[in-house]
Amino acid sequence: MEKNRGIIKKIEKCFNLYNNHLINKEFLIIYKSENQYRNLKLQFKKENFLHLTGIGKIKPVKFYEKLRDKTLKIKDIEIGQYSNIKLSVFPEMINIFKEKSKIGTYNQENKYHKSLSLDKGIALTVPETDAVLGIRIVENGQTVPVSLLKQKLEKISQKGTITDIVCMLEKDIQEEKYSKIVYSTIDVKNLIENNKEMENLLSANLLEKEWTIKI
Repeated sequence: MEKNRGIIKKIEKCFNLYNNHLINKEFLIIYKSENQYRNLKLQFKKENFLHLTGIGKIKPVKFYEKLRDKTLKIKDIEIGQYSNIKLSVFPEMINIFKEKSKIGTYNQENKYHKSLSLDKGIALTVPETDAVLGIRIVENGQTVPVSLLKQKLEKISQKGTITDIVCMLEKDIQEEKYSKIVYSTIDVKNLIENNKEMENLLSANLLEKEWTIKI
């Protein structure tokens, strides 16, 4: 019984982090690959939280709502093989969206997580941590979070694909354009000059303000 209460407390702690930092947010992730700047859009919705915990049995939206309403019981869920591991690195994963991070193409042939379904998969991490967020490309650069791993990025990424995320921008999902700089190691205004499509993604306030590089 004590063990069951412990897992519920861990889930609740991670849920609070998810709600405080990620829910209903969309991040624009800009990185350089093969001498070109590329970008991905990553959204976090209520139905995505379950996949980052390894919990089974319950449906994703119901899981979120029971946690929100503080009614989740141990009988509602099935604790997965990797649930405790995922929950242990969850706080580190949150930092991917606060500080300079790295990105790599997920290697389906790696020997560490062969059972993970991550076709068209990308992996994100904060350097020097073991928290890797697996995301899947669904359409036109839009991605969704599908798994959380405790592993080093270099062990599960295709050789030569790991690179720095040079800029990360944030907006609420319902907003049309990105309005907040999470961090940047490049002058995005220079990037926009060579990529007009990027200009259409940024709010007027962001375009007009003095661009300060934050590392």
